[in-house]
Amino acid sequence: METPAIGSISSDGGDISTVIEAAFKQYKTLLPPPPDSLLLENMMVTAKGSLDAFHRYYVSCLSEAQDEHGSRLAEAAMLEAHVLQANARATAAREKTLNASSDVEASLQYLQKPEGGYTSGLNGSLFRKHDLILVEDFCSELEPVLVRLTEKAVDPSYMHGTVAWDKRQQCKERDRGRKMSISSDVTFMSECDLRNERRELLKTKIRKPKAKPCHMKSLGVSSMHSPTTESKLQPKEPMPEFVSAPSSILFHDFEVGKIYQQTIELKNVSNTMRQCRVIQPISSLFTVSAGQFQGEAGYVAPGMNCYYPVTFRPQSLDDCSDVIRFRSQSGAVIGVTVEAMIPPVKLDLPPILECGQCLVGTSKQVIFPINSIDGRQRSFTVSANTARSCILLISEESEANNCLVLPPFSIRPKHFTVECGKRVDLEIHFEPQNRETAECGIILTCEKGKSQSFCVTGEGCIPNISILSLHHGQLSSAMSGELADLSADHIIRFPELNPHMNAHQVLSLRNSSAIEYSFKWMLLEPNLQPAPPISICSTETTEHEFDSSLFVVDPSQGRLAAYDIKDFLLSFTPKRVGKFDALLTFELQCADVSARSTGKEASCSDAQQSAAATFSIFTLELKGSCQQRQLMLKPSLLTVAGRISMGCTFKQKLQLVNMSLGAVEFCFETVNSPHIIEVVPASGSLGKDMEVDLTLSITGTIPGRLEVGLRCDITGEAEPIWLLVQAEIKGAEVIIEEPCLDFGLVRLGSEVTRTLTLRNPSSLRTCWTMQEECGFLFSPSSGELPPLGTALVSVVYTPTHCLTLDTVLGVDTVHGGSSSFLSARAEVQEPSVCILSCQLRVCDSYVGVPGSYTLSLYNQTLLPTEFEWGCLEGKDSEFVKATVEASRGILAPRGTLEVVVTLTPLTVGELSDLSLPCYIDGATEPIYASIFCKVHGLKACVTIEDRTETFADPATRGQLRLDFDDSVVFAEATPTSLCLVNESAMVATFSVSVERLAVRKSAPAPLTQQPKSASCSSLLQRKGGGASLQLPAAVVPSVGCGFLVQPSRGELQAFEKIPVAVTMHATMWGLYTDVLIVQIGDLEPMRIPITARVTGNPLFFQMMGPTFNKNLTFNRTPTLHFGSHCCGRPAVHRSVRVTNPSPVDIRLDWQTFKVIKDDPQLIDLIVVVGEAFPLLDGSSVVSQEAQDARADLIQVHMRQHEGFASGSLFSVGSQQTMVPALSKANVTFQFVPPLTCDTDGDTFNGYALGYMSLAPQVKNVVGVVTRDDGYQVSALRMDLSAAVKPALLQLETADEEGMLYQLTAGSLLQQDGTVLNSVEATSSFLLKNNGQMSLKFGMLIDGPFVLSNVLPSVGCREEGTYCLKPHCAAQVKIGFSLTAETLKGNTGDLQVTLFENQLHYHGQVKIKHDNETQQVLPLQAIVSLPTLRVSHEVLDFGTVVVGHTRELQVNVSTQGVSAVYWSVTHSDDVFEVTPCKGRLEPYTCHSCKNSRSALVVSFTAKKRGKF
Repeated sequence: METPAIGSISSDGGDISTVIEAAFKQYKTLLPPPPDSLLLENMMVTAKGSLDAFHRYYVSCLSEAQDEHGSRLAEAAMLEAHVLQANARATAAREKTLNASSDVEASLQYLQKPEGGYTSGLNGSLFRKHDLILVEDFCSELEPVLVRLTEKAVDPSYMHGTVAWDKRQQCKERDRGRKMSISSDVTFMSECDLRNERRELLKTKIRKPKAKPCHMKSLGVSSMHSPTTESKLQPKEPMPEFVSAPSSILFHDFEVGKIYQQTIELKNVSNTMRQCRVIQPISSLFTVSAGQFQGEAGYVAPGMNCYYPVTFRPQSLDDCSDVIRFRSQSGAVIGVTVEAMIPPVKLDLPPILECGQCLVGTSKQVIFPINSIDGRQRSFTVSANTARSCILLISEESEANNCLVLPPFSIRPKHFTVECGKRVDLEIHFEPQNRETAECGIILTCEKGKSQSFCVTGEGCIPNISILSLHHGQLSSAMSGELADLSADHIIRFPELNPHMNAHQVLSLRNSSAIEYSFKWMLLEPNLQPAPPISICSTETTEHEFDSSLFVVDPSQGRLAAYDIKDFLLSFTPKRVGKFDALLTFELQCADVSARSTGKEASCSDAQQSAAATFSIFTLELKGSCQQRQLMLKPSLLTVAGRISMGCTFKQKLQLVNMSLGAVEFCFETVNSPHIIEVVPASGSLGKDMEVDLTLSITGTIPGRLEVGLRCDITGEAEPIWLLVQAEIKGAEVIIEEPCLDFGLVRLGSEVTRTLTLRNPSSLRTCWTMQEECGFLFSPSSGELPPLGTALVSVVYTPTHCLTLDTVLGVDTVHGGSSSFLSARAEVQEPSVCILSCQLRVCDSYVGVPGSYTLSLYNQTLLPTEFEWGCLEGKDSEFVKATVEASRGILAPRGTLEVVVTLTPLTVGELSDLSLPCYIDGATEPIYASIFCKVHGLKACVTIEDRTETFADPATRGQLRLDFDDSVVFAEATPTSLCLVNESAMVATFSVSVERLAVRKSAPAPLTQQPKSASCSSLLQRKGGGASLQLPAAVVPSVGCGFLVQPSRGELQAFEKIPVAVTMHATMWGLYTDVLIVQIGDLEPMRIPITARVTGNPLFFQMMGPTFNKNLTFNRTPTLHFGSHCCGRPAVHRSVRVTNPSPVDIRLDWQTFKVIKDDPQLIDLIVVVGEAFPLLDGSSVVSQEAQDARADLIQVHMRQHEGFASGSLFSVGSQQTMVPALSKANVTFQFVPPLTCDTDGDTFNGYALGYMSLAPQVKNVVGVVTRDDGYQVSALRMDLSAAVKPALLQLETADEEGMLYQLTAGSLLQQDGTVLNSVEATSSFLLKNNGQMSLKFGMLIDGPFVLSNVLPSVGCREEGTYCLKPHCAAQVKIGFSLTAETLKGNTGDLQVTLFENQLHYHGQVKIKHDNETQQVLPLQAIVSLPTLRVSHEVLDFGTVVVGHTRELQVNVSTQGVSAVYWSVTHSDDVFEVTPCKGRLEPYTCHSCKNSRSALVVSFTAKKRGKF
């Protein structure tokens, strides 16, 4: 708490009434000012003659008040004198008694009231008249008890509670823990509080006489000194007499020149009236004023207080402390510590102010923001810390600029003020002069005298730039005798180039400092000198040139960041031949250079700073050279061997080789007159060390010698290169394109024509003529050829006799040209042909069967010869039909031709008189071939397995029979086969047919209707085919069976064996018979008997599909799953469809069975009397027709035992089901869940058998089929499976405490005090269905709990009913509605209890399932009621003068978690409460300010009396 300042001390020592009034302002309203008697007498005299009734009444009341004041002061003085006299008598009697006691008696303690002591000298009636306490109020009369020191101490009688103390025990318990202290503000303590505190202190001191409680020191209590200090036995510890409050005094946040004051309260805790004397502290800064006593002569009555003002006059802002001692009448000393201190300054500056690195000769500015952490406005001064090594320079300029200069640092501002919520920037300029770490200490001194030390550091550095690497090269130094600039740090050498070429190198630099620089590259002319050591042989004499445009650095200038690596591209581009040098300097300038000077010296200072901030880091010498390009042409001289025809083009390969340092571009010139000379390609680019192939073309236009120089220009070179060409050109000539003229084989008497091609290869016109030759005719025989032209000459040769021709033909040119020759050849002959085999003999042939035979013709000459066959000749030519494949044709020279002759006999027997003529072109007579034939008739047989029957052979008749196996299964195509054999070469037709049960082919038709959607089709396919089974590609007769013959007819080729497949298709079981008829050609038909037995069940469930095998059962039995159901639920029905693909109606008689685990029975024995399954009417009673038709026959059947009759567990809706032919029927299976089941559930397995029965008219068809039914055929089976589980949902609450709602009654209150209708709190729990079935349930909830929501929605059509699917969950939200009626307990049957200021509501959620079972979830709501606590039950304003107002403070607070809206009502207008109403928030922690409020109760005395 901040100590209030009294005011400044007057410098002239004048009136100090204001100081005293400020120091004792708390007592201004306690007592009225003393009235002036003279003024009152004047007022009374004036009032007697006054006409104002109020004036007269006021003066009379004032007179009565003065009289009453005087009488009360007299009574108080009399009472104080009485108390002092009684205290003096009691003290004298006690000292007399103690002085008269011996040493032995001192070892005993008589804790009794001394006779004639303090109590005997007091007037009790006088004390009670003035409402004062007596010793009897807290001490009772007891007999003295002798207590030894070694025994346990017994509480004395004065420690026992009095009647008044017991009455106020409740007040003590309520106010326990409160610390009563007297500060500069006025605090009124009731009589009950004083007595309770006094008794607590007395009990603490007396119950532990051997040890002094440690907390007494903090209260400033000092024990009394015993008269007998030296005793053999341990004396009793003296009791405290006074207690100080507070135990210590603290002055903080003080200022020099002001006065501060606090008050020490001493309370008399003894049973006698005491005096107390103050001992002034040693320090002159603290002064204790005279004490303020309620009695006279400085005495303090038991339980009463006295006050000592303590004044503090600070002379500096340093901390100080002292001790104020109070000595009681018995010599006991009480010490009170008094201290004065100023809290330390709290700034958010770091202890070390780091300025970082800065280049030597430059400056750097760093800004540190300053904020006040404690939120107070402070004024600071920055000064140097002399304890650290820094030099303080103070100049007029720095003082004017509010700057502190501590080289190399300067700090601005030197004086500043930090306001609450604002920031001040502290600027530090760092300007190092050398390369070292600078450090300086500064002190921030507050206006209160508090200071805080800081250290300012900075590092002066020089640029630290290093060459990291040189890509595509390396740094080198000058060689001995080499001309170089000796000041360069390194030499960068570029590779040798040709003119206008480029060379690049990348230089990487690293900045190893934390400073950002501005860099710039300077390109200078080098000072070239020979590098040492210098010798005569090593001294370089070549002249070096400097050209700044040849070397380029990119980037040439920019910024180099701290700790950055930067790459620079160095380029060298020579333009001429020579050696070049340049000097490259890298200069840096700090990016943070700034000037601190102002005014007129600013420009000069800026120039100096900039110059000082530029650094030359290193120097590099760049060297590069350029040489001439070198190219070579292979060959450089071309001499063409031989001659080149005029107008013809000669081509020669050339090579151009680049031996330069880089790529070159070349360009050849083209010569067009008088000759045409060119190079391809004429221009191009050639890389380093590469060569290119060129083609030189020469075209001569003038005969004679050719010598030409061809120029090649090189880009960038002034001198070209030359190619010298030498050749000889010749004139035109005629050339014969054909190498020879071959007429080939020539028939005598015919002409042959050939063509010659004449070509003029020159560019001149040429005349030609053919040389004459016998037997040859030329057309044309002469002519003229244009330049490069051609001409065709036709040559006709006509022979006159047979010979072999071999001669030469020539062509002559005009004007003395050369002639051309070619050879001519020919062979002249006449035709001659013969038959190699002139007789054809055919031993085996058949009537009507063509036979092919071969005859060979041979050409005896080289001439192609034409021939033609004639017709058969002879006596037997009419019984044979002959055809020749090639009746006419041409025989190749010296060739043989095979001719195919086809003979077809028309009769049986031997044919010998036959001949076939052949006519040759050019011959006078034909040549003949003779023929002989032997002819046979038709022969065939039938083979079944290893048995054979031949047509027209009576010995083999009746040996064949076609029998199918007994294991023929329904809906399976069962094939068998027979073989038709043609034992002759004749082709015959055949036919195979069935007499009665024939099947014809048709397109596949589905057995049942296809599914309506693709999803249904895919579902049936996944279940094993579903209803997608198709009948065979055949139409079966209505009896249920048919035979399909493939092939049924056709042709039987010569010596061919044809297998005939007879496939049986059945749609119904039974024993079938028929006859197979075989017809071949015109032979007599063959009849073969057929027998077949069909087994199997034609019916199938559409859910499974028809899947059969040869074991007479399904591949897998369909299973109907009823799923999981709750016990006690209604029956579950499942409808399945049965398909009948057979052509007859089938009746099913159903029987249901249940499977029992570990059943020992193996077989079932069934005895049937009469018909096994008679036809039943609608009432399940045998009809009269069925009873009449039933035969008196007893049958016994045996089957494998699998289960017992299921009873009511599994059943079929209709015991008999009629499935129409080629149709479907629905069968309804039923499962009735039992009423009870195990906790884990039960599983039930069973099956249903449907026995098939047929009508009498379809059981036996004479000569076609016979069938069985009932127990004699396999039954239709359906496996049944169901599970029963209890109806149980898993309940999971969101909280571990369950469905708990916690509300406060204050939540119904709004900020303005109005009451809401209701407040709702929600909580949720999770319903999980972990079973395999859907559960239907309803929920009943006790009010005021209500159902809020169910997510996701699982409602049914029935209102209030929910359905939860398997493995699904739903979140149920239940709310608790809090209303005013709910707080009153109007909740119906809901249980409501009150515990610890809380209402507990207990309800439950009942989940009722549809099988009448239920689950219960408890609900609990806790409503915290508001609790209001008032610090005082009774407010005693004491005596107040009429017209004056006295205020007391009452604290109102909440103790619970509910908000409270309060208001104050009172009936008397003399009291006023401010504020009169308000709202208190719930009490959450000690620092919560909204949970308590201070009320100011004021009392204004308007008239005399008690209120």
